Amino acid sequence: MPYGEPITDRPEAEQQELLRRVRSRIRFLDSFDMRELFKSNIVVVDGTPLVADYGLPDGL
Repeated sequence: MPYGEPITDRPEAEQQELLRRVRSRIRFLDSFDMRELFKSNIVVVDGTPLVADYGLPDGL
């Protein structure tokens, strides 16, 4: 993956913490569908979790 390391390569506890951080950042965005947020949609770039959209991450 050219944009960052997949979240799924991390220990489960760390994956859950990253998901919690992402959810806390996007819960106020009306345009984001929380049902589409999965571990496979998230990459980490320089320690920042990003949601990937067709391979291109959108910063949160």
